[in-house]
Amino acid sequence: MVGQLYPMSFLVAINPLNTASQFAYSPVKGKIRQITISWPDGSNFLVEALFRKGKIQIFPAQTLGTGLPTGVALNNFTLPTPMNYPVGENDALELYVINHDGTNTHHISAVLLIEESEDEHKEQVINEERDEAT
Repeated sequence: MVGQLYPMSFLVAINPLNTASQFAYSPVKGKIRQITISWPDGSNFLVEALFRKGKIQIFPAQTLGTGLPTGVALNNFTLPTPMNYPVGENDALELYVINHDGTNTHHISAVLLIEESEDEHKEQVINEERDEAT
């Protein structure tokens, strides 16, 4: 059985040669099932985007070993990425963006899809049925 799905939307406007981020908190305990990030035309592979849960980078996997945030930079592309990353209720989630473009402001959008854990979903259904009966 699949738990309820919760989409979370992010939108970051980022000035030239700057960084910016947007935070949100997980509405439920469960798993991040998909991260979708969109880069508009004109980003020209100059705008990196990444996701963090708290201080841990969860997308893309940080492999450079530099300790610096390393994101994905594309142009005119939407990248849906399947995930299976655990998340707790009220965990801090962050879309972090780095603009290497010295001239233009860019807007990066993203959607996280969180699946509520089965145990949490069952408890919620039981509580709703109890509330309807009273």
